[in-house]
Amino acid sequence: MMKRVLNKVISLIIIAIMAFACAEGPDRDIEQDLYVNYLSLSLFVGDEVTVTASPTTGTTFGWESENTSVATVSGGAVRAIGEGETNIIVTGNGVTRTIPVVVTVKIPVTGISVSKTALDMKPGENVVLTTKLLPTNTNVKSTIVWKSSNPSIARVIEGSIDALSVGSCVITASLAENPSIKTDVAIVVDYTFPFNGPHVISKAAVCTIQARDFDYGGQGFAYYDTSTSRGTPDYRPDIPAGSNIPMVEGGTHIGYVGSGEWLLFTVEVTDEADYRVDWDITAAGDNGTIQLKVDGDAAFSPFVVPNNGSWGSFAWISERYPGTTLPTVHLTAGKHKLTVLFVAATYNFRGIRFSYP
Repeated sequence: MMKRVLNKVISLIIIAIMAFACAEGPDRDIEQDLYVNYLSLSLFVGDEVTVTASPTTGTTFGWESENTSVATVSGGAVRAIGEGETNIIVTGNGVTRTIPVVVTVKIPVTGISVSKTALDMKPGENVVLTTKLLPTNTNVKSTIVWKSSNPSIARVIEGSIDALSVGSCVITASLAENPSIKTDVAIVVDYTFPFNGPHVISKAAVCTIQARDFDYGGQGFAYYDTSTSRGTPDYRPDIPAGSNIPMVEGGTHIGYVGSGEWLLFTVEVTDEADYRVDWDITAAGDNGTIQLKVDGDAAFSPFVVPNNGSWGSFAWISERYPGTTLPTVHLTAGKHKLTVLFVAATYNFRGIRFSYP
């Protein structure tokens, strides 16, 4: 009996304690707080942003800017007025919150600088381009979007360009926020490219191409040679030591020419016409022949090079032998690959020129 009474008394005491703990009255404070959706603000002059405060039930918030020449606030709407720093003061529920505000003058992006504006690439080659926003002191964060006008020729991913097939296209870097701000990069994908070019053939002027200025591209593409001697001095450092390379003797001409060897030259033709072909050459043997191919096709039969009895006495055929009938080649306007083929080599070769008529 006593045990039951005692348990009942204990239960009543516990209930009384819990009721007291939950009771509200003038002698008990309820913890209050104030929350805002921004802890700080970084704005450009002219920007506007809305700051919200909570909890809102039964609460009226006060808003104040410590420096209205930098930023103003009305009902939580903050407007950036001028460059500088200030604080937005929010009050409510007996609590004060301070929001630091920094206002700067916007320096917008006006252009994009790309590390290369034109590229000559071989199929399979990769080049990574870098960019800078202009002016260099811009304080606007921007995203650059890359695009290829022909992804089958060259594709681009975040400035990394892969050359895929022969042809030309344009790679464009533009602002995602304003596509009218852009920079174009001209891409040419090929196996060979002019050395000391461009070599332009036109009706208006004689085009002379030095034999030593055969294309970039290497053995089997820009030339075919059976020796590994580079010549002295080395006029073509673009070709690795030990590679097969036409002998550039004295830095002036192609010597030690072998039958079946050839050189390739990329040219630009502005006017379609028949052009006369002349050779700057010297021969110390009989029955030497040389031939020109246009884009892989023979332009005329092998031309017989007269024997002038010397390996070093160069002259244009038209000047040494004025009565000689020189071959002609028909060239259409545009880019062409010209191959000088040493059919039967008994000569040294210094240059080729094209004239009209």
